[in-house]
Amino acid sequence: MPPQRRSDSNTCLIVGVILGAVAVFMIFVMGILAAILLPALARAREAARRASCQNNLKQMGIVFKMYSNEDPGQYWPPLSNVDGTFMFEPDPVCPDYLTDLQILSCPSDADVAMPGVIDDHSYYYLGYALNSEDEFLAFLESYPAFIAGGADFNQDLPAPSGRGSFGGDMFLRLREGVCEEAGVQPGGVPVMFDAATTTAGPLTMFNHIPGGSNVLYMDGRVEFVKYPGKFPLTPRILEALGRLDQ
Repeated sequence: MPPQRRSDSNTCLIVGVILGAVAVFMIFVMGILAAILLPALARAREAARRASCQNNLKQMGIVFKMYSNEDPGQYWPPLSNVDGTFMFEPDPVCPDYLTDLQILSCPSDADVAMPGVIDDHSYYYLGYALNSEDEFLAFLESYPAFIAGGADFNQDLPAPSGRGSFGGDMFLRLREGVCEEAGVQPGGVPVMFDAATTTAGPLTMFNHIPGGSNVLYMDGRVEFVKYPGKFPLTPRILEALGRLDQ
């Protein structure tokens, strides 16, 4: 009997060592799988949120078209005259054309506005036909003076010579046909895009990963533009917006 007990003890020890090794191996394998799958899952979730954001902007493009179709001058909604708020004036748009304010909240934005409030946490709305980086920067440079002068943004505004819409001397409000009259394709004129936060130094924060923004163009097309990239996702523009939005 005693020899048998020693054999049982040895067997239990061996089995324990084997089970422990298997457990360690399983933990190791699970760690590897998690390291592989979790980033892929995060990318898939962000891709879904980016697609939802693109749909938000497409719906806003439809809202703007409906608004302009009923406006006597076929104008798009005016820019808000609240200092630093790059969003359309809410009263002419809500609720007649826009009934669901959640459309204005990017699903990837951790700093979304409170329900029922229209602001520029998730998106910037431009309100004027700006076709290049220089035109955009000229508008942002003129913006503080417009605000100080009480501009209501319901009209075209004077621009520095040759730096206005389409290289002219005026910033032209968005309206149907404004691009065609200037011989410019509406697909190059941004209307609304994901807001980005530029802080002191090189740090720039975006709603989406990798860094960039969904951009709604005047022809209704929505495109994801990586940063730094083509107009309007250039460092100079985001730095200027960041200074005005502080």
